[in-house]
Amino acid sequence: MSFGKESVNINSAITIEHIMPQNSNNIEWQKEIGRDYYEVYNKYLHTLGNLTLTGFNSELSDKNFNDKKALLLTNSKFAYLNSNIVNKKTWNEKTIVERAQQLAQKLIKEFRLPTILAEVAMNTNKENKHTVFDGTNFTNTKPASFIFLSEKIDVSSYREMLLKICEMFYSLDTVKMCGLAHSNYSLKKASKFSLSYDQEILRTPLEIFDSGIFVETNLNSNSAIRLIRGLIDEFDLSYDDLIFYTLNK
Repeated sequence: MSFGKESVNINSAITIEHIMPQNSNNIEWQKEIGRDYYEVYNKYLHTLGNLTLTGFNSELSDKNFNDKKALLLTNSKFAYLNSNIVNKKTWNEKTIVERAQQLAQKLIKEFRLPTILAEVAMNTNKENKHTVFDGTNFTNTKPASFIFLSEKIDVSSYREMLLKICEMFYSLDTVKMCGLAHSNYSLKKASKFSLSYDQEILRTPLEIFDSGIFVETNLNSNSAIRLIRGLIDEFDLSYDDLIFYTLNK
C-alpha cells in the first residue's frame, strides 16, 4: 500500500511522515538500513510500514532513527501508530514489514464493511457460498469469485484462485512467504512440495509475482482448497477470512 512521494498535510496539525526519510543520500540512514539500503528504500519508502501520522510537519525530515523516536514519544495523539516504532532498536526491512502487518491486521479487524457490501453486490446463491473448512466436495465445480481479507476477486479456475490467493499472502507478509518457500513447504503428510524457490521440484509451477517463489498448481479442486487452508493456518488467519463462490460444471 503506497501513499505517494511527498509528506501529505492533512491539516495544519497532522502530517503523514516517513520514518526512513525520502532523502536517498542520507548517510546515517544508509548505515541504519544496512548493505541492502537502496533495495529497501525503493521497495518500502512509501508503504504502510514506513509511514505514520504526526503533528510535527517537516520536523522529522532527515533526522536519524533515535532522534525520530524521541520526537514521536512526545506526541500522544498517535500513540498506537507510533508504539510499534518507538519500541524498536533499529529500523530496517524486517521492522518495516512487521509493522505493516500489524497495522494491516488492525485495519482488517476495524473495517469489515467492504466484505458485507461485496457479498450483497454479488447476489450469489447461498448454496454456492463456501469456506475452506465446510466439508464440501468440490469435484465437478469451478470457482466464480472469492473474497479474501475484504477484497473481491473474480476467477475462472482453482489454479487461478490458488495463485491469486498466494499473491495476496505474499503482499500481506513477504517475509513469511519467503520462509515457507525456503523450507520447500508442503502440507502435513503430503508427499509432494507446494511452495519452493526451486521450480524443478514442482510438477506445474507458477511464479508468485516476480518473487522467485513458485507454487504447485497441478492440483485437483479439493487439493487446491486443502493447500489454501494450510496457508491460512500458517498465517494464523481465520477460515472465515476467505469466502468463495462456486458454480457446477
